[in-house]
Amino acid sequence: MANPFGDAMGDEGPAASGSGSFVHSADSDSEILEGFLCPICKSDLRTPERLTVHVEQEHSEEQDLLKSLKEIFSFAKQGILSKGKKKPHDSQASDSAPQARGADSSGICPTAAASLNNPLLQPGNWQAIGCECDHLAYFKAVRNPRLERYASETNKLIIRLDKLLDGCPADPDGKKRHEQSKVPWIDGRLVKLCPSCAKSFGITRRQHHCRVCGSVMC
Repeated sequence: MANPFGDAMGDEGPAASGSGSFVHSADSDSEILEGFLCPICKSDLRTPERLTVHVEQEHSEEQDLLKSLKEIFSFAKQGILSKGKKKPHDSQASDSAPQARGADSSGICPTAAASLNNPLLQPGNWQAIGCECDHLAYFKAVRNPRLERYASETNKLIIRLDKLLDGCPADPDGKKRHEQSKVPWIDGRLVKLCPSCAKSFGITRRQHHCRVCGSVMC
């Protein structure tokens, strides 16, 4: 399967071509839909930006729905950010730390007390802070689109796996037809080399289709 988290190539990248997927609304009795779907008319807008503009222009009377749509996109982004956070250190660890070597009963090290009289350590002799440059805005501009793309690609994989496993028959022929109905397979005659190792297919290197993306590999 190709890497779904590769760098986007502008408006013609994966998001614009429909690789990003996000299930916003689907009837419980119908098949699970895949894509950036309008919750009212079920149109696939391909990107979150187009979906937001579509709801604002075509369904402007549904202000509560537009607000919930923006909250869903924000929630998906926060879910990825929260995974990278670490737990704070235990405050009791610092309290139970052993006393510094060479310190007296008051806890003050004699060498540390002597260093306070060093003229080089006086605040008046400290070097002034130089020029500063804030790169936070650039960092957010680069990171936020990637987080949105990662969230959409992750949702697409979850949706396709759920569709493949739901109602999968036990017999091999029925299972193959079920998998092809959920994810279209690329014609193996059009692929001469394996995209992973760039080697030709043969008796010892057979063609296999990825059940998630439908591509051919050895």
